[in-house]
Amino acid sequence: MNFNASRYELFLKLVNDKSDEIKNQFEMDQIDIDIPLNKFQWTPLQIAAYRGNMVLVDYFLHKGANKDYKNPSGFNAEMLARSQGHQDVSDFIGEFVSMSIEVLSQ
Repeated sequence: MNFNASRYELFLKLVNDKSDEIKNQFEMDQIDIDIPLNKFQWTPLQIAAYRGNMVLVDYFLHKGANKDYKNPSGFNAEMLARSQGHQDVSDFIGEFVSMSIEVLSQ
């Protein structure tokens, strides 16, 4: 993946827990919710999960982020959260079912 300044800026905001700025940027710029942001091809959901940021994890999941996406190392967001001791975030991701699936199954 080539260096991209706007992706790197998003990555830094996620790492530094700039939740409001991130949500605003995703809304205003209509950014792909599953865009890989760093050289490890982590998605915004994976970075938020790794950092234990429940606010952003919830936001990304409700926006339709793919919770099952695995980076090239084979880790999904749930695994990354658990690896850092964020069991509450890991459990939340594991139990999350998107509204569209719930509605279809009723």
